[in-house]
Amino acid sequence: MEANGGTVTTSGDYKIHTFTSSGTFQVTKVGEVGVVEVLLIAGGGGTGFTNSGDGGAGGGGAGGLLYYGAETPKSPNGTAVSVSAASYSIVIGAGGAGGSGVNGVGNKGANSTGFSLTSIGGGPGGSYPGANWNNMDLSGGSGGGKYGGNTGSVSGQGNDGGVNGASSTFQGGGGGGAGAVGFAGGIGTNQGKGGAGLAYVISGSSITRAGGGGGYGRGGSVGAGGAGGGGAAIAYNTGVAGGANTGGGSGAGNQTGGSGVCIIRYQYQ
Repeated sequence: MEANGGTVTTSGDYKIHTFTSSGTFQVTKVGEVGVVEVLLIAGGGGTGFTNSGDGGAGGGGAGGLLYYGAETPKSPNGTAVSVSAASYSIVIGAGGAGGSGVNGVGNKGANSTGFSLTSIGGGPGGSYPGANWNNMDLSGGSGGGKYGGNTGSVSGQGNDGGVNGASSTFQGGGGGGAGAVGFAGGIGTNQGKGGAGLAYVISGSSITRAGGGGGYGRGGSVGAGGAGGGGAAIAYNTGVAGGANTGGGSGAGNQTGGSGVCIIRYQYQ
């Protein structure tokens, strides 16, 4: 099989095409098998304002993760994708923008598409204060961490965000990751921690992607980012952005989610 597009590398008998921005995967020749493994991740969710007094914010949810191939036990979506000699448009979703100023609300990540597949952008982290904060839509590929609002994930693409802590902590939950739900806000080792992502070797070595962001709460309680590009909450209104091209959710504090990625691998000799 022969193809071009993206950044091309090799690993053993495999050729790997990595798209960190939108482009075209052009198959110029199909071999006996004519199939490709595909990892497609959407942009992670952004986060909103964190109130230094009595309000917190949840971490951003990871962008939805779709994997089609033979890696086990992490084969949530199906077997390798059949291709023909044709052009395939690949769209890479941007991370959701963070909120702007006081009462700013984070944004959902953008979808990534390719091979008639769509991975859904990560849900934003819930925040307070904010317009209609108790009715925010925090759903996404993985759900944003809760601080009011309703969190939820897309089946087969990610996990729910964690719930907010009790009134004594006012901490938002961690954003959901591709491999695990976000932790609840509160007091303890994993308070408001983002859910972990999933590791794949499709790029030539084992790399974890699509982790959820950490939540923030009263008194400076902060949640760590989930493994796989999830950003941590650091301090009042200060969080870490989701990792670029991991689909990681951002840490609470008006921060931006990580952009998505598409990785394509096939045997070429």
